[in-house]
Amino acid sequence: MCRNQNYEFCSDRADLRLMGPCYLLGILFLALFFPFKLGVNVPIFVTCVYIVAFGYQKLTDAPVDRGSTTLFLIVMIASLPFVLYDESPFRVLHFLILMGAVLFQCYTMFSCRAFPRLSECWLYDLANAVVFTPLFNLDAFWRVLARRFAQSRFRTVLLILSGIAVALPLMLLLGTQLSSADAVFEFLRSRFSTPFWRYGGKIALGMVAAVPIGVFLYAAFFGFRHRRCTEVATKPDADRVHIVPSEAVIAGLIPVCALQVLYLVSQVGYFFSTFSGFLPENYTYAEYARRGFLELCLVSLVNLILIAAALSFTKYKKRATEKTVNALVLFLCVCSLGMILTAFAKMILYMHSFGLTANRIITSWFMLGLALVFIFTIIRCFHTSFKLIRATTVTAIAMFLMLCFVDCDNLAVSYNKEAYLSGRLEGFDVEMLYRASDSVIPLVIDLYEHAEGDLKEDARALLQSYAEHYDGSIATWRSFNIARYDAHTKFLRWQENSGFELTS
Repeated sequence: MCRNQNYEFCSDRADLRLMGPCYLLGILFLALFFPFKLGVNVPIFVTCVYIVAFGYQKLTDAPVDRGSTTLFLIVMIASLPFVLYDESPFRVLHFLILMGAVLFQCYTMFSCRAFPRLSECWLYDLANAVVFTPLFNLDAFWRVLARRFAQSRFRTVLLILSGIAVALPLMLLLGTQLSSADAVFEFLRSRFSTPFWRYGGKIALGMVAAVPIGVFLYAAFFGFRHRRCTEVATKPDADRVHIVPSEAVIAGLIPVCALQVLYLVSQVGYFFSTFSGFLPENYTYAEYARRGFLELCLVSLVNLILIAAALSFTKYKKRATEKTVNALVLFLCVCSLGMILTAFAKMILYMHSFGLTANRIITSWFMLGLALVFIFTIIRCFHTSFKLIRATTVTAIAMFLMLCFVDCDNLAVSYNKEAYLSGRLEGFDVEMLYRASDSVIPLVIDLYEHAEGDLKEDARALLQSYAEHYDGSIATWRSFNIARYDAHTKFLRWQENSGFELTS
């Protein structure tokens, strides 16, 4: 086994045996996620990736970092919501983060981490695990394959298969163009459009498309095991990081702080009236709640970037300038908290007037996390020994997992239904019901039974549409989740008991 940080290449029999499972993972990915829907297919794929990783580790007798167990448990817990809840806009981001966490866990399992866990430099390890190590080892699959077949009778077969793999997508493209150019060729092409040829073509294309996915996974596992290019992103020396003179930082932060003070003072009687629940003159709830909300959040994010830059790149020569920078950072944190509180109050006012949506829940959760980061930074200003990165990382993981286990669509519709039926909401956004996941169907049933007038008819139309367009085919097993199954079961039971008809 070869462990190196450069491009020296070496392999053994275990690397050869890894090729087949990685290619099968590529085929499995296409089978599970094409068309792209998320459900029970996510934990299935994650489990299969770990089976291959653990099997490869067993073949190589590579030591396993026991500290990776905690991260493994976090990854498995984070995959459970895909089985529990129906799809939502947050699920795609959740899936991408989960895939990155899987690679990072495997990187940790093979003892590749260069920095202590939850240290200030863990982002370098994350970048190496998810980006640099896989990309810098994309040649591994082909080089191992060449060593195995270069001097054997399989070389000719391999070259032929490679040529066919390149020709298949070209044939598909050229065939489509030629059939459009000539009626005779279109007739001949139609003879090959039988189910046999269609399914055969899809299988062939799928086998070709699985190659880049398998190669990427192979590159990651191979690089982790051999520690080949696992430290591309490294922490630079302190002298190379702290390069901005403190005087320049102070001169840059003072005008920013002054501008924000001017803004906050000018808005005391305007934006902060949000907390009292009263509207300024000539404003509707929608105009008042929307105006300035995104701008306040953006200013808070800019402040966070300025604070991070000031703490990371400032070069101190005197103790007095260090105290001045910390004071300005502290002041920016206080201003940011004031803006976040104002934006959050505006969001609450908007929710009281127009109800909840999944995006409003996620946005509020993000603002809460951002506020905690500023609070941790304030603590860091008073206690330099406080582990700011560690506290932020643990908080981010905890809040992410908590949000993953919240069915935002169901929570939003449930609140809106109760608020509307109790009279707290004057209107009900029917369009959000069509955008929501199937888990809200039991709530729509309750709304149909208790609402009156146009809303009752809208709920009826949605239930009819759900019954007519529900996809109960076997292909939906990939996106299966308990919430969707439970909603459909309750709908069928209610339909049978109530005699609900699909036609008006």
